[in-house]
Amino acid sequence: MLVAAAASFAVSLPLAACLGEGGVSATAVCGGVSDKAGTAVVAIAGDDRFEHGSEGDVPGAAATLNQALNGGTPVRPLKLCDIRPLEPDTSPGAPRMESIPVTAALLADLPQDPNEGLESSYYSRRYPYGLRASAGFRSGDLYFKCAREGDRSGAAMIVEMKSESLDGVAVDDSPDARMALLRELAGQLATSLGCPRTANVPTADKPYINKR
Repeated sequence: MLVAAAASFAVSLPLAACLGEGGVSATAVCGGVSDKAGTAVVAIAGDDRFEHGSEGDVPGAAATLNQALNGGTPVRPLKLCDIRPLEPDTSPGAPRMESIPVTAALLADLPQDPNEGLESSYYSRRYPYGLRASAGFRSGDLYFKCAREGDRSGAAMIVEMKSESLDGVAVDDSPDARMALLRELAGQLATSLGCPRTANVPTADKPYINKR
């Protein structure tokens, strides 16, 4: 059952502003994301400039996953990108997120949901994306089915997208912000792998759902 849309995350740092020389913008991370996903990154990190290297290696990861799909071979988590604020606020008690990693893996089967049957809450929410999607503070995951267009064999595998920050305290690491980033990257990856239809990852955010 759909519930009321969550309040949108808001940040006071403009995407285009530069807090210091160097680095890359929020919309340049992970190979390039939309303004909406960039806003989510700023909300989580508390900064709008990020270290070089935060752009990630999405094409490289997609190439590896594509090759594995051809042989139906599972792939352990690959790092799509590791988003690191250029100038995090390190003053005592200040919110800061040291790293926002995003990984992708290829699985033969959908793993069991450890939170099956639990209702969404302020701290943990489910979303109507792919086969399963959920996010909380500091982490999120999204699973989608990848069966390539035109592949008559019917072969399909499960793509697992994850983001988990172990260090730091976010400015606004709400489930909605974390999932906005994952949804965008999952959609990009599904397109690169040739399976956007079976992935069922929308191009725009949707309200979280109560149960799944």
